[in-house]
Amino acid sequence: MDRLRPCHTLKGHSNWIYTLAFTPDGKTLASAGWDKVIRLWDIGSGFETGTLRGHQSEVYCLAFSPDGSRLAAGSATGDSPLRIWDVAEGKHRILDGHSNVVHGVAWSSDGRLLASGGYDRSVRIWDAAAGVEQALLSGHARAVYGVAFQEGDAALISVESTTVAKRWDVATAGELSTLPPPERSAHCVAFSPDAAVVATGYGSRNTATGESIGEATVWDATTGDVRAKLPGHAHWVYSTAFSPDGGLLATGGWDGRVRLWDWQAQAPLTVVDGHDDIVLAVAISPDGTTLASAGYDQVVRLWRIER
Repeated sequence: MDRLRPCHTLKGHSNWIYTLAFTPDGKTLASAGWDKVIRLWDIGSGFETGTLRGHQSEVYCLAFSPDGSRLAAGSATGDSPLRIWDVAEGKHRILDGHSNVVHGVAWSSDGRLLASGGYDRSVRIWDAAAGVEQALLSGHARAVYGVAFQEGDAALISVESTTVAKRWDVATAGELSTLPPPERSAHCVAFSPDAAVVATGYGSRNTATGESIGEATVWDATTGDVRAKLPGHAHWVYSTAFSPDGGLLATGGWDGRVRLWDWQAQAPLTVVDGHDDIVLAVAISPDGTTLASAGYDQVVRLWRIER
């Protein structure tokens, strides 16, 4: 059975941490949130190696380019909410277009295109090098929580807060299909590495006892069929992340716990109580050996995944 062993606690943020992203080589972790600062950490030592400052509002999402040289960051209203950072130079390019929170970003496999989705209900595809919008994809009725490229970058999937999913043809910007919501409104969205399945986190209240309960659901990104239901959190599930091989799913919730699942077997592998408050973000390194978690307690915790 897989289990989690604590290895580093990363301190430096002065407010809630909302998003985490590993570089493709797995050596560096980026973290960001309500203090508007992106912090870079060396995974081996646990030391902070740099900061990226320039956002004027909270940072909601991060994604490194395939070569690790650029970092896309989406933030809230108050400034142009989408930026691409040159990590080595510490400089950024602003991508104007979204009129509200950018909640999801994703790179094409060749790093040429960047997709973004947000609370303005739009999905946009950008020429990442030029910073120019190539397509505006409209049709969502609610805030877009996540985006991901599929099928060798030929298709793009976007998921809104009600977990309605739309698939788009990247070349024509035309809608390919719409999947109905498999459940209720979600708090978070995560894609498997090939974007074949989607994990969403939910929360509900037991009408008999008044207690809150949390659950993650994994569903097919093409058909909308539910593949797994993972109950167990004592409160809402607010963060999800797949392992690089797609076999494991990490979840974090308002109960302050981090759980690791074999989602295909619908089996819990381990649970840890390392955080002092709500866990808003989880991420698994590209080699599958390290899990990062963060949230309200303003620290990033690194866990070794042991098998």
